[in-house]
Amino acid sequence: MATATLPSSPSFPQFTITSEEIARYAELTSLLTQLEKQKDELRAELLELYADGAEQEETGPYLLNFVDQERRTVDWKSEALSLATIVYGAQGVNAWKAQTEQAAPVQAITSIRVKPNPVFAAGLARSTGVAVTKKPAVSVPARGLAIGS
Repeated sequence: MATATLPSSPSFPQFTITSEEIARYAELTSLLTQLEKQKDELRAELLELYADGAEQEETGPYLLNFVDQERRTVDWKSEALSLATIVYGAQGVNAWKAQTEQAAPVQAITSIRVKPNPVFAAGLARSTGVAVTKKPAVSVPARGLAIGS
């Protein structure tokens, strides 16, 4: 299996995330946040109407299916700490907790958060011409990706 190495010479193109891509990402992130808020508000309103016995109109293409169910959720961390307190005592539980947290596997996650560009806000941003946005096909280890707002 051949391995590719990237030259570090100045003639090799630098890769840039364009301002258009950044703006599009920021817009979509903002839109998702707004839509999630609207969805949560409407859900609360619909659940209140359902609890009050409201009927649904049957003239539209969709109906809501309200399913009442019971879920049992256990806070396993609290349960484990309670058990560790019994096993190791009040003094030893902190050492057990620290050792357990240190032994946990680490997973690299890249979060993307939108932040204001101070250079642009100050009116100092200048176009640098054409930006190359695609990387060459090189084998790179995959990492987890978390997108947040």
